Amino acid sequence: MRRSIPFLLLVLMAGCSTGSETVQDCFGTERFRRTVSPSFTTFVMNVRTASGPRTDLYVQLPYQQLRFEKKGNGFRASYTVTFLVRDSSGAMVTTKEAERIIQVRTYEETVSPRFDLFFQSFLPGPGAFSAEITAVDGLSNLRYRTLVPFRTDDQQHTLKASTVLFLDGIQRSPDGLVLRPMLPESFSLLRDSLGMYQEFYGLEAGDSLVISDSYGIHRAHGKGTAASTAMNPPYYTAADRCQDNYDSTVYTSDTAVAVVRGGMRSVVRFHPVPASGGSEIRRTIIARSAGRTDTLTVQRQIFRRDHRLRMSLTLDEVTRGLQYIMRSTEFDSLLAVQGAERLQRIERFWMRRGGSERQREFERRMVEANKLFSTCVDGSETAMGIVYLVCGAPDFIECRNPYTETWVYTIGDRAFPIQFRREERGSQHYALHPFSMNEYIWQYFIDRWRRYQ
Repeated sequence: MRRSIPFLLLVLMAGCSTGSETVQDCFGTERFRRTVSPSFTTFVMNVRTASGPRTDLYVQLPYQQLRFEKKGNGFRASYTVTFLVRDSSGAMVTTKEAERIIQVRTYEETVSPRFDLFFQSFLPGPGAFSAEITAVDGLSNLRYRTLVPFRTDDQQHTLKASTVLFLDGIQRSPDGLVLRPMLPESFSLLRDSLGMYQEFYGLEAGDSLVISDSYGIHRAHGKGTAASTAMNPPYYTAADRCQDNYDSTVYTSDTAVAVVRGGMRSVVRFHPVPASGGSEIRRTIIARSAGRTDTLTVQRQIFRRDHRLRMSLTLDEVTRGLQYIMRSTEFDSLLAVQGAERLQRIERFWMRRGGSERQREFERRMVEANKLFSTCVDGSETAMGIVYLVCGAPDFIECRNPYTETWVYTIGDRAFPIQFRREERGSQHYALHPFSMNEYIWQYFIDRWRRYQ
């Protein structure tokens, strides 16, 4: 997908109702559903036009989530996306539908990290809205649905600016320069640089802008793993720091823009790719004009894995995962060695417990946890990711309020709940309430990994 700026200077869906109350699933349900449906990610960009505020809703759908069929000398997939926009009272404002067709030459492309990206523009007027977005795969008829809230105005600042749009590059075309957007969920694909595009409105000749961009990370805590966590439930995890402020700045860059001619001004800046792991991208804008100064700060938290490790694990990552099914003495023996010797000890551990097939199953589940539950750390280091790693997907998920979610595992005629909590509505950071887990269910799943198959 390309955004053209002429002459730029620099699990199946349940239920049939379309009401908003049926769209918001439990966090875990939505995550697991992504593995079996045409799931997509979204991005909201607010801009201003002569007709008033406009919202561009971006949809990004990976090829891997679509069903392809062989067609002639290549492969073809299709899907349909519907947009239902409602105001704050729930009244329908507008609807749109887009049909997308994807054609590739080789099978390898269908399972590659490539994705389809496009946007639809809306002019709903000022106020608060929500967009119910549904994608339906053309071959399987599987569907994925999500609710995206957005606002089209900002009354807090006299400085008027669009949302920051991230880019992985710019191309020239006969009509001007073409932006290549990159949604934050795909930052692991970045290799060389990260671009940031933003529009500023209502400027007058003589005004000035100072734009300061920076990357923040959590202060280093180290990646070591204490043996005391061996075989214990994940009451305390590396993900607990995701609620802390990003207290260490590792990169900053400032730019001054002098406004020679009034009106709208577009600014594009490119920066180094953020380091692997969790970080916060901050932008502070200071606008000065005759008689006033306005400051606007925006930030976005992201998580990025090295593009070489998106679907694989390092030796240290495998070691951290094994702590939850190893005894303290076994885990200590791994920490005591490095490299090839540690690999050999891991292989000996699995040789007595089903061999390489079980080892691949465990490590595959770690990769899946990273894909499903990453926040400011890898998903396999979060409470939900660790429970999924040890116990697998739950038999049932329940969420009765925005702050708790319960995974239920059934063994025989008994049901065992595991309850997660989050401090802030909308946050993706869930933790286990200390000492809330039934020890029997945790030991039961550990024993399943440890017994000889």
